[in-house]
Amino acid sequence: VMFIESLCHTKGTWAGKPFELIDWQEQMIRDLFGTLKPNGYQQFNTAYVEIPKKMEKSELAAAVAILLCCGDGEERAKVYGCAADRQQAAIVFDFLITTAGTDTNSICYETHQKAKDILEGRKIDPTFYPVIYGADEADDWTDLKVWKKANPSLGITVGIDKVKATCESAKQNSGEENSFRQLRLNQWVKQVVRWMMDNIFIRTDPAGNIKADKEKSTEKIDGAVATIMGLDRAIRCGNVVTQSVYDHRGILFL
Repeated sequence: VMFIESLCHTKGTWAGKPFELIDWQEQMIRDLFGTLKPNGYQQFNTAYVEIPKKMEKSELAAAVAILLCCGDGEERAKVYGCAADRQQAAIVFDFLITTAGTDTNSICYETHQKAKDILEGRKIDPTFYPVIYGADEADDWTDLKVWKKANPSLGITVGIDKVKATCESAKQNSGEENSFRQLRLNQWVKQVVRWMMDNIFIRTDPAGNIKADKEKSTEKIDGAVATIMGLDRAIRCGNVVTQSVYDHRGILFL
């Protein structure tokens, strides 16, 4: 803790000012470097910290990298920054700390699941240190209490007014809701159906039927159209078994 707090911030309004660890940061550093095994070696060899944007991820990861490089007593220590591309690695964006993403088939999501399993007691790994700050799936994403729960540095590194303005914009544009949930509340989200519905252009045909117009709609909406067709047939036919044009096209109905 003393080593990191002897460093200074390097960018933005904090540039040149002493690096004073916020409570959650200090607790994490003390746990990581202060928890020792009986033989005197550090207990944790892997740390996974998942937290929303603007929580000083880059600066803290850079400080930890400097500590490991020249302040941990390791001769000729090497520190590598790993990220999705060279630019991210260069700013130590994803060295130790990350924010929730959208790809549930990624290595990051697998690690997220492991961290969550350990935190909730489903798995045990004494060498793995998990920290996840974020909103639960059932939480109200517009609630200030949920924002504070997910953002331990709220009011310090990012203003509440800024988060509130982003939330208000997301309320009026469903396309921004996912971004708010992911970046501000650290939720893994990918609501494909909502994305498709936002891109649909609705028209009324000469008979007065309201339909999705695939020619005027943007992006891919096939999933939404298929859902509409399925609901339409169910409403019209109910429990009556009738033939469909798809009955002889190799389509399996479940």
